[in-house]
Amino acid sequence: MASPTEPSAPRVLLTVDVEDWNQLLDRRVGIERPPSTAFRAQMRTLFGVLDELGANATFFVLGTTAADHPHLVAEIGERGHEIACHGYSHERVYQQAPTQFRADVERSLRIIEQVASVRPRGYRAPIFSINRDSLWAYEILEELDFKYDASRCSSPWVPNAISPPAVAPYRIGLRGGRELWELPVASCAVARHSLPLGGASYWRFLPSGLHLRLLRNGVQPYHLLYVHPYECDPEPLRANLPSTSTRAEVRSARRRECWRNFRHETILARLQAIGEHFEFTTCSDALAILASTPQADVRPPIDVDPARPAVAV
Repeated sequence: MASPTEPSAPRVLLTVDVEDWNQLLDRRVGIERPPSTAFRAQMRTLFGVLDELGANATFFVLGTTAADHPHLVAEIGERGHEIACHGYSHERVYQQAPTQFRADVERSLRIIEQVASVRPRGYRAPIFSINRDSLWAYEILEELDFKYDASRCSSPWVPNAISPPAVAPYRIGLRGGRELWELPVASCAVARHSLPLGGASYWRFLPSGLHLRLLRNGVQPYHLLYVHPYECDPEPLRANLPSTSTRAEVRSARRRECWRNFRHETILARLQAIGEHFEFTTCSDALAILASTPQADVRPPIDVDPARPAVAV
């Protein structure tokens, strides 16, 4: 793993949301099946690409995935990558009560520590779901001894999102002078909107040359990118729902299948192209540099937006 010293070449934080797409799809329709072989193949493909690039990444591991694939999760750490936490059940944070959220994260931590013998330092909310209604999550994460969160993303799927969009890492000021680092997903302003450059789901809609140019010209000192193992599968995703599924469930699964398969074959090539122009690093290695930077912003959990009332934490 690269030493956490100030880089001479542009660096990006490469992160992976470790979740089994077929498992999550099954649970949407209330069925439980053995762990999919597709997920294991996807992880092998991703490991191979990172080996070719000589790159390390931060893997945000879902607790259910760690329970089903303990040896793969242990291998993440054995390969020199950072293991972080993605919660247990992949439930949106803003749909949970604080006690439910704490229990979900603690359950994930126990499993990860059991299978990988490591205590994660970082957390990412499923579907980037910390919003203005769930700012209490930052307090809980700090109480659980997390050092950073990586849940800020200019995603259109997050209702009542925290605004304005974050453009660089910063420290969240909490009660009693406590702090938690926030490492937001790379984005850029387009007219009055913010485009998430960091998400592999969005790479499919950006020409490679434009994407690389936007990353090079961005103002963020550390661009953060994320991919999923299923986005690295050279084969099209298949829902494979059981025959007992309803028509509505099948239609929903087919829509998800079509969305995820659209130009998905371009994602691995894009990841390799970024790796040829930038140096990949982990969140913890970047944090070691950022933490020694006194001019880093310290912000409250939410910036006051004149168009909205302030939200108490």
